[in-house]
Amino acid sequence: METGNVAALFTVQGKHPTQAEWEAALDANWDDAVEELRSNPGFKGIVALWNSDDSGEVEFRATVLSEDTEVWRLIPKKFSLQPNRVVRCTYAWRAPKDGHYDFLGEFRQKGRTLPMGRDTGSPHGGVDARFSVGSPAKSPMDPWTDAPESLERGSRTLERSMAAPGTTALWFESSLVKIFPNDVPVARGAANPTHTLVMARGERESFQIVIRPPEGTDLGTVSLRVHDLHDPASGYVIPASHIRVAKVGYVPVRVPTHFESPTGLYPDPLPPFEPFEAKGGQCHPLWFTVYAPYGTPAGIYEGPIDIAYANGDPVELSLRVEVLPFDLPTKLLHRDDPSPVPAAQLKHSSRHEAIQIHAIQASPLRPQEEYSQPRQLQPAHDTAR
Repeated sequence: METGNVAALFTVQGKHPTQAEWEAALDANWDDAVEELRSNPGFKGIVALWNSDDSGEVEFRATVLSEDTEVWRLIPKKFSLQPNRVVRCTYAWRAPKDGHYDFLGEFRQKGRTLPMGRDTGSPHGGVDARFSVGSPAKSPMDPWTDAPESLERGSRTLERSMAAPGTTALWFESSLVKIFPNDVPVARGAANPTHTLVMARGERESFQIVIRPPEGTDLGTVSLRVHDLHDPASGYVIPASHIRVAKVGYVPVRVPTHFESPTGLYPDPLPPFEPFEAKGGQCHPLWFTVYAPYGTPAGIYEGPIDIAYANGDPVELSLRVEVLPFDLPTKLLHRDDPSPVPAAQLKHSSRHEAIQIHAIQASPLRPQEEYSQPRQLQPAHDTAR
């Protein structure tokens, strides 16, 4: 931030009847605010958004605090709350020296403070941001909230078709869904023990199997075994070595990385599967990645997945893979050379042809047959997305 340039940027939203409409409106205003920041060279600011149907006048009181606790009270700014209006407040304040400074502010209306961040556990309900002047030495910034417990992700109810009957919830889950430990599944429809994937040759597809014992009931050690997948029509087999299994790990997040994000355990690492202890009342997702090698005949391949509990009856599930009669390309479909295509080459080209020119230079992938060991199919540090 340039010395002498302290600013705040606010936007107000009118009341919206549904959460989806509110989130859409917030996203639209957030983009406008960010664009406003970017379009002003040297301008940095604090963006605050809230939902209000009150169109009265608001006063914003701001303070700057230095690392040695020197305080500057800035001139209060007054403005009216109007939906979809962006308010920019700029202060003629100059830092006495290079260093890190805290920008603190609160909104007041009719003699009382308008609280912000109730749903995100803000300890003081105001604006709290840090900026730097010059090139000071690095300095740690304290977490913006001292109330992490109030930010923790609550339990989430998931309606799912179970893979097996019984008191232990067991279901198949898409690789696109993050499963949190305190998710609570609710059975929907009849149990279905079979999961189906549709793949091209040379493709990898992932899915999850989630185990959640009932509250207060530990399953003890959980182990599993995957088997070869057989196609009775062709007699061909996708070996079990092409099915990689990982136990979804969790990373503790104490300070949110986004203003809307809660804290708690987030699924991210995928270490190779090893037998584990399944505690009651918690979700335990397992991550499966299936590889259909090049040269695999098209067809329907099936095989069992055996899951065993130390304190419960074993379960047999089924994996069904439909291999389609075509291969994934063996070349990367992007241009390796970032240099621009000469204008003369594009002068008489259509848009479609121009795109082809940019995509024509490619590098071959390493032969898929090199990946002969199951743990080489995907690096162990891959993350669940």
